Amino acid sequence: MSKEKMISIKTTGIILGVIMLFVLVFMIVSIFI
Repeated sequence: MSKEKMISIKTTGIILGVIMLFVLVFMIVSIFI
């Protein structure tokens, strides 16, 4: 049970990281355009 919770937390963290990365890239692109 705790192992599944750890995996779900890790997956959520990865998804949040990817979203943050896309937002950062979008901001940089919008500054250059």
